[in-house]
Amino acid sequence: MNLRFIASLAILFAAAPSAHAKCQTLINQAERLSGDRLVAGYESVIRCSAKEAQPAFFKFMQQAGESDTLAALSLVAIDNDIWTPVWEMISKISDYSARDEVAELVGASCKEHPKVISFLQGAYFGLRDIEFQQWDDALANCESQEFQDWMVQTIESPPPKLYDEKWDTVTKSFVSGQGITSLPILVIAAAKASENGGPFDAILAHMESAVMPEFGIEIPKEGRESLEKALLELAKQIAPERARAVAGKLSNAGSESAAASLLPTIYPDRVQTGGGFLYGAAAVESGVCDGANTAVLHVALVNETGKHYQLQNPLEDPMRQFKGRLSKCQVVEPWPIVVSGTPLQKKDDIEPFVDQLSTMWTMKGYEVRRRNEKTVDLP
Repeated sequence: MNLRFIASLAILFAAAPSAHAKCQTLINQAERLSGDRLVAGYESVIRCSAKEAQPAFFKFMQQAGESDTLAALSLVAIDNDIWTPVWEMISKISDYSARDEVAELVGASCKEHPKVISFLQGAYFGLRDIEFQQWDDALANCESQEFQDWMVQTIESPPPKLYDEKWDTVTKSFVSGQGITSLPILVIAAAKASENGGPFDAILAHMESAVMPEFGIEIPKEGRESLEKALLELAKQIAPERARAVAGKLSNAGSESAAASLLPTIYPDRVQTGGGFLYGAAAVESGVCDGANTAVLHVALVNETGKHYQLQNPLEDPMRQFKGRLSKCQVVEPWPIVVSGTPLQKKDDIEPFVDQLSTMWTMKGYEVRRRNEKTVDLP
C-alpha cells in the first residue's frame, strides 16, 4: 500500500478526535458564561460543529437566566437552522410568564431575523398541538408582511372539522395582533367553514374577540358597529341555519335590530301575511294550594313585527298582566315567562310548545292547568 496514503489516513483520524475535543471544550465553557458572552459562546460552538451544537443548546439554555438572553440564544440557533431544540425549549421553561416573554421576543425579531418566519411556519406543520400553542406570542408579535400574508392564507383556509387547535392558535394570535382589522379575514374564513364543515362557531367567537377590549365585558360602540357590519356581510353568504348563529352573536353584542333583520333569512317560511312573526308564549303561575303543587300555564299567541330577536324581556310585562288563578294559594313571584324557541308557521303550531312545557312542570311534581289568554301584540 502507498505509504503516502497511509500517512494521510493517520493524519485524518488523529485530527477527528482533536476537532471533537475542541468543540467539547467550547461547550463546557457555557458553565462560566452569561449574557452576551453566553450567546457568543454558542455561536462559537455552531462554527465548530453544527451537529454538536444541536444537543449543546440545552446546556447553554440552562445558563441563560434572563428572557432577553434566552431569546438572543434562540435567534442564533434559528439563524443557523438549529430549530428542533428551540421548538422543544419553550416547554422546558417552568415560568409561564417567561415562556411568553421569550416567545414574544423571538416573534418580534422576525423582520431582522427572516428565518424566524420559516421557523414558525415549520412549527405549524411539525409540532404537536400543545407544543405549537406555546409559541402563540411569537405568532402575534411577528410583524413581517410575509408572515402576515401566510397567517391570512392559513386562516382563510379553515380545516374541514369543527375544531383544529393549531389552526385556532394561528387565528387567535392573528386576532390578538390585528383586532378589528381582522374581521374581513374572519368573514371569509367563516363563509368557507360553513361550506366545508369547518370551525364555524369558533370563528364567530374570534369575531367577538376581535372587537372586545382587553379589559372589560362590554363591546365599545365602534367595535359593535364593526362587528355588526361584518356579521351582516357574513349572513349574506351562508345558509339560513348558519345565519341563526350569526343572529345570536349580533343579539349578544347588543345589536338587537340587526339580529332581528336576519329573521326573514333564517325563517323564510314563517313570515306572516303583512310581515312579522307569530310566536307562542306562556306565563307560569305556580304555587302551593292546600298542600299540593299547582301550576297554571297562561298561554298566548304573540304577534311580533320583526323588530325583536329576543322576546323574553319585551314580553315580561304584558305576559304578567293576565289575571291570576291561584289567588288563595301561596304563589311564586314573579311568574316565569317562556317563549317558543322559534317563530310559528301557523297558530296550531303552538300546541307542541305547550305540551312540552306542561310535561316539564308535571315532571317537577305539579298539577298543571292551562289557561288560554288573548293574543299579545308586540310593537
